[in-house]
Amino acid sequence: MEKNILITGITGFVGSHMADFLLLDPNNKIFGLKRMNSRLRNIHHILDKITLIDGDLLDQTSLIKVLEISKPDRIYHFGALSWVSPSWDMPSVYMQTNAIGTINLFEAMRIAGNKAKVLISCTPEEYGDVPENLIPITEETRIFPVNHYAASKVAQDAVCQSYFASYNMDIIRTRVFNHEGPRRDIHGALASFAWQIAKIEKGAQEPIIKVGNL
Repeated sequence: MEKNILITGITGFVGSHMADFLLLDPNNKIFGLKRMNSRLRNIHHILDKITLIDGDLLDQTSLIKVLEISKPDRIYHFGALSWVSPSWDMPSVYMQTNAIGTINLFEAMRIAGNKAKVLISCTPEEYGDVPENLIPITEETRIFPVNHYAASKVAQDAVCQSYFASYNMDIIRTRVFNHEGPRRDIHGALASFAWQIAKIEKGAQEPIIKVGNL
């Protein structure tokens, strides 16, 4: 049975790999939410197999249009600002994109009458600096954000809980720990290390790897 699937953040690391995986099932019809200035390098190999729709999580009108076109049965919501360090310089933008953007998506679903199952990608950054006596981390570990990115994802997490409680929306929340692989942006630690090693091997960087605070 054919399923319509919408991926927000389809041009990113996680979204592009999810599109690859979902395309393994010929019954899936994949739609992607794309900002007008998005880079397509992560999905260039599947552009003929997916349908991209221009829109923005900060523009509810565009999200209503996206939902009316795609009519999704499932939504994978990966669209977000997801790097920790820039969040200290732009905390409002992080909160707008990650929390308010999720509200806009849910409200657009209500307006469009869409009842898709939604998977949300939150983050273990929500747990903050976990004391040794609270390790291992479980779903019951206390939430204690220590950076603005984490705070924005805590807000997103809470938004999901409130929309489930208020409207019985079918929402699955995940707090995904480190995941790495091809297409990972060099803002990520392991990708940065690999990039620097490649540069050193080509003589484009002195043989010192900058790692930040380990």
